[in-house]
Amino acid sequence: MKTGKLGMETIELGDVEPFGRGTHRACYHHPDSADLCVKVMIEDWREAGRRKRAHWLVRLCRPKWYFHENLSEFRFYHRIEKRVGEAAREFMPKCYELVMTDHGEGMVVDLICDHDGKVSQTLAGYLFRHGLTRECEEALDYFWAGLEKYRIFSRGRPDNVVVRQKAEGGIALVAIDGFGLSQLIPIAGWIPSRAKARLERWRDKQKRAIAKAIELRRSGRRLTDKGVVR
Repeated sequence: MKTGKLGMETIELGDVEPFGRGTHRACYHHPDSADLCVKVMIEDWREAGRRKRAHWLVRLCRPKWYFHENLSEFRFYHRIEKRVGEAAREFMPKCYELVMTDHGEGMVVDLICDHDGKVSQTLAGYLFRHGLTRECEEALDYFWAGLEKYRIFSRGRPDNVVVRQKAEGGIALVAIDGFGLSQLIPIAGWIPSRAKARLERWRDKQKRAIAKAIELRRSGRRLTDKGVVR
């Protein structure tokens, strides 16, 4: 297991476009493995909004990984892997290593795909295309039960969860972003009742986000191929 240091070899991503892009990172297909992707930092961690908004004393005392999206997520992945093991992969990808790419610092993780090999769409995309189906409601119940069981702290925002189409039919939800606890003293990480309460609050926020997405869908808005609402 890597300890958080960048690997020595540089991964050449070339001129290919990322298949996903967020505020802090862009996601690329791994050039040597169809089962993996590389999350590449596109924002200097020193300029991250969370760091700029923080009190100067917090910026001084907090380590780099607290503000660095890949480093903080890397630590989270491996704490879960150590505590839960392979069972966690039903609800989140496996993280392998930190690397350097020709586009900047990256992190190699599982690429979540449907049974036919297509990259799984986000929950936001699924809702815009299909609405909140009974199948999706059941998958959401199972997803949140799994997060509570294993104390996997994911905020569950619709754009941070993907919907994997299974070969045997049905769907499964997998969190791909929005991990971790931001508190100075993460009590929820140690006390099960506090963990449950935290996850319930995040699920309530997800329900509101889902309701908003459904309302936008009903109003005739559409989702483009890049996941942008029009």
